[in-house]
Amino acid sequence: MITSLRGRDTRPQTVHRPGGKRHETSVSDWVPTTCRMCLVGCGVLVNVKNGRVANVIGNPDSPVNRGRICAKGKSGIMNHYNPNRVRTPLKRTNPEKGMGVDPKWQEISWEEAINAVASKMRKICAEDARKLYLQSWAASQEFTTWLGVLRPAIGTPYVQTGVSPNCGKTVHSIQFLMAGGFHQEPDLSHCRYLIDVGTQMGVATREGFNHQIPDCAKARERGMKLVVVDPIGNNAASKADEWLPIRPGTDSAFGLGMLHVLLNEARIFDAEYLKHFTNATYLTLTTGRFVRDSATGKPFVFDQSDGKIKFFDDPRVKDPMLEGEVEFQGQKLKPAFELIKARAAE
Repeated sequence: MITSLRGRDTRPQTVHRPGGKRHETSVSDWVPTTCRMCLVGCGVLVNVKNGRVANVIGNPDSPVNRGRICAKGKSGIMNHYNPNRVRTPLKRTNPEKGMGVDPKWQEISWEEAINAVASKMRKICAEDARKLYLQSWAASQEFTTWLGVLRPAIGTPYVQTGVSPNCGKTVHSIQFLMAGGFHQEPDLSHCRYLIDVGTQMGVATREGFNHQIPDCAKARERGMKLVVVDPIGNNAASKADEWLPIRPGTDSAFGLGMLHVLLNEARIFDAEYLKHFTNATYLTLTTGRFVRDSATGKPFVFDQSDGKIKFFDDPRVKDPMLEGEVEFQGQKLKPAFELIKARAAE
């Protein structure tokens, strides 16, 4: 869907697309806006003729897509003029609910909708803000903008979005841990060896693939090796340096095998990062559970600098043990990292 028809540029010049294709229409007819057909939000230019959208192309000034646009973004015109598109807030007038029951939606103004929602939110917040549950069907944009501001402002911990049950529990949590941000881009400019497991750029959904695809192509030109792990000899596999036709259902075993080589054989890991920014040093039982203080519930670490057991958040901890074994309270304990290494080696 096209989000806005504002911000016209009245400069009389011609719009150029990547590849040299020219659009012989003055810039005054092209409106810069953002595509909302997926979570990426590519920059686009919308050609408006007689108040109607005539064309949508990529905005060459956008760092997100660099003038490119995918088929889904191009179809934003269709979505914009969809006769079934909901253009105003709808209010349920039938209190009865259930399968096959007509909700009898009634169109109302934006002002009426905002006032109705705000009055109910004020009432809930006056009682206890934690009773408020914020929910959105949408993905990254809403999660990081209005919900991200509204939740702490109101004081409720309860948020459910399209991100929460999907990439929120996997992709973004790892990105926060490894890169300290909600989203990160692959460093294709410096990558020398790329492994695609069950995915392929330009076909499977990726954030910002309109610029990742040419970046990947340039990396291949300078010598980056591409390995595709997929049961199917897909498009990427046909162009890869190596295709590994993995047996379906063995992806986890493949990942653990790679982890074993990295940790146990090649010993390639950032020890200082693991020691000071993860729970890899927490002392564990053979069951895999952390050893915790009965009073505070805090896990323990073994400080190799003075040979003492301390709480994980003790500011005096200088060198928490990452590998090895120590005896504590009559039990032989190992840091969590040792359990990970052992699991990968099985």
